[in-house]
Amino acid sequence: MKRQSDLRSSRQAVVRALSGGCSSVFPLHFDPDGDSVGASVALARALASRGKKTWVVSRDPVPAMFEFLPGARDVISLADFHDEFDTLVLVDQSDPGRSGFSPEDVRGKTIVNIDHHLSNNGFGDAHYVDKNASASCEMVYHILRDMTVPLDAELAALLYTGILTDTGSFRYDNTTSGCLRVTSALVRAGARPALLARRVYETRTVGNLRLVGQALSRLHISDCGSVCWTSLTQQMLACTGAQDNEGEGIVSYTRMVAGVEVGLVFKETEDGKTKVSLRSKDRVDVAGIASRHGGGGHARAAGFTLDGPMDLAIRVVVDEVCAAVRGSASP
Repeated sequence: MKRQSDLRSSRQAVVRALSGGCSSVFPLHFDPDGDSVGASVALARALASRGKKTWVVSRDPVPAMFEFLPGARDVISLADFHDEFDTLVLVDQSDPGRSGFSPEDVRGKTIVNIDHHLSNNGFGDAHYVDKNASASCEMVYHILRDMTVPLDAELAALLYTGILTDTGSFRYDNTTSGCLRVTSALVRAGARPALLARRVYETRTVGNLRLVGQALSRLHISDCGSVCWTSLTQQMLACTGAQDNEGEGIVSYTRMVAGVEVGLVFKETEDGKTKVSLRSKDRVDVAGIASRHGGGGHARAAGFTLDGPMDLAIRVVVDEVCAAVRGSASP
């Protein structure tokens, strides 16, 4: 019970910080996902309905699969944002460095931290960190209830989408009775599960589907059969016509292979670095692997970026993941 009272206390501190400011900026984390977009836009819209000045900004474009969400097309490029504000609200970010704002940018500002990642250390002037929450959208739902903000269909769609994507369509271990109670309330408020699932998972560009095809044709399986990986190059993006952020869901396919415990996608960036996405099924804590390389995430879904060429990254990371799989095996 103490834990629940602590969470309520920290959530109330966040509500006070949000209510006290006049203007708030919500930066999406790098490579924004459904939870980042849904939670940040929903909370910004809720505060705007209370007369607050709010902006949602992002270093990277909102993925095409989430552009249909209310307010998603109003997200401002971080490079174009120059307004004054008093509160920086970091949602779904375990590290303030993922916001794109430097310490100098936010000196003297109130920093609010709302997150569910294991690696979040509780930074900020007010923080609400629930590492057992399915998604930051689940947490924002409780914040809005504490603020007595009425849920309309648009807010419900934003929050439902974040929970839908962070639970892998309610297939991952973070699908709890608590998150299902929240999604039930969101459906009652107007979220449409079938429509949202169709827009997120069944609406793709031709370029994206061609990229998926090329990625699946490059699958590799480790000698032990427990690790599967593929790679995405800049040349593949160019020849398929896919956008840079249209490869995000491919890692799920690598984990589908029978007998595989960990799936990975290696993606070549424009500046010659390698982004690594990891997904595990049951035993391996991929967040631990990611944290050793300066990244983070959850036990079953994590990522990080390495300097240097992709071939070297593949050799190093696959060896490390194979060792983790061996170490996780039952005696």
